[in-house]
Amino acid sequence: MGFLTKAVAAGVVRHQTSSSIVAGVIRSPKIEMFTTKAIARFLPAGHGDDLIELIDTLQTLFPGDLTVIELKSALFLLAILQAKRTQPAYTLKSTSDPEITAEFTYFIKYATAAYGKAVAIDPKSQWIIDHTGLKHANVQKYVDTKAVAGTHLAEHFVAVDTEKKSVILALMGTLTLAGVMKDLRSTYMKGKVWDEEYDVHTGMWKSAKALVEFPSLISQIKEGLETNPDFQLLIIGHSLGGGVAALVACLLAEAPASSTGPFVTNSRTIPGRKIMCYGFEPAPSFEESLSIRSRSMIFSIVNKNDIVPSLCHGAIEDFKIVATMLKNDTAYHAKLIDEILTNKLNADAHLAFFRTIANEKKLVPPGRLWSMTANKTGKMEVREILDVNDRFGEARFLCGMVRHHWTTDCVASLKAAAK
Repeated sequence: MGFLTKAVAAGVVRHQTSSSIVAGVIRSPKIEMFTTKAIARFLPAGHGDDLIELIDTLQTLFPGDLTVIELKSALFLLAILQAKRTQPAYTLKSTSDPEITAEFTYFIKYATAAYGKAVAIDPKSQWIIDHTGLKHANVQKYVDTKAVAGTHLAEHFVAVDTEKKSVILALMGTLTLAGVMKDLRSTYMKGKVWDEEYDVHTGMWKSAKALVEFPSLISQIKEGLETNPDFQLLIIGHSLGGGVAALVACLLAEAPASSTGPFVTNSRTIPGRKIMCYGFEPAPSFEESLSIRSRSMIFSIVNKNDIVPSLCHGAIEDFKIVATMLKNDTAYHAKLIDEILTNKLNADAHLAFFRTIANEKKLVPPGRLWSMTANKTGKMEVREILDVNDRFGEARFLCGMVRHHWTTDCVASLKAAAK
C-alpha cells in the first residue's frame, strides 16, 4: 500500500486537487512560492525566522538526501499543521507551582554562569562571582575549553552556596542551534545506571562518564561536602548541559529503593548526602523508564515552545521520513497544499497519519518536568507536565521554538512567573 493509498484509507485525503497545484508540487519554484506565502498567511509573525534557522541547520544533517526546497516545504507544512491542530497537544497540571518556580528562579544563575567564557567574559575574573553573588572563596577554578580539549568533558565549575546549603556542579551547554542539532544527531547506546541498562544519548553518556571519572572534579566536590557536613550535592545545566547533568546525577547517586527516593550520593564522592539535579531546557538524554525512576531527584523546566527538549536522533529521523515521503509522493504533497490553500485542512488527521509512518524510538528530557506557559490572561505560569510523551514524543515546530531555548528568554520567563 503506497503513502497516498494509506492516507485515503485513513480518511486524510477527501477532495480533488487542481492540476495547477499538482504541477506546483512537481516543480520546485511553486513549492518555494508556497513556503514564502505560508509565513505571511498561515503562520504568526516571527515564526518564519525560527523555521529558516532550523532549515539552515537541517541542511547539514541530510547532505544530498533532501534539497533546501524539499526541507523547507516539509518543515513549513508540519508547522502549519501543528499550528492548526484542534486537539490539545499535551496536558499540564491545572495549577501553577510557586515553590518550584522559586527554586528554578534561584538556581538558573548557575546554569547561565557556566556560559561565562562563551560570552567573551573570562570566568577566571569576577564573572561567576558577580553573576552568582558568591564569595570568591566559594567558587572553584572554572574548567574551560583548553582544560577539556581532546576529552569528552564539558566545561564546568564547582561552587558552594551557603544560602541553599549546596555544593554545586554547574555544566556548560551548547550555544548555537547548529551545535545543539549536531550533538543531538548522535545515536543511542546502552548505559548502565544502578542495576539496569537503559538507552542513553551516546555523546552525553560519554561526557557524564568522563566527568565522574575526572579526578580534580571529584576532589573539588569531596572538598565542598567534607567542609560542609550538612550540605547536599546539586548538579545544574542548561540545554546539552542539562542532559549531561542528569546523567551525572544518576552516576553519583546510590540506587534508590523507588522513584520517590530518597536519593543520596554514592561512594564516588562523600556517600549519604542528598543529591539533586536542576535541568533548564535540557536535551533528551535517556529513555522514559529512567526518567520516571529518577523523577524525585531530577527536576527539569522547559520554556514555552522550546524545541530542543524534544530533539533527539529519533525525532530528527521522523522528520526525515516525513520529508522524504512528501518528496516522493507528489500527489499527497499536492493535496495537502491544496487543503491548506482552500481552507479544507484536517490538521489532526494528517498529523495522525504522519505518526503511523514516522515513529522512531525517542529519548526524553530527564526527570520530573515543568513547563513555562502563559495562562489565558497572559500571566506566565510554571505548571507540571503530566504526560512526557504527549509533550516530547515528537518535535513541535511552533512559533518561538528557537528563541525560547536561549537562556535570556528562559530567565525572563522565570522572572515573569515569579512575580
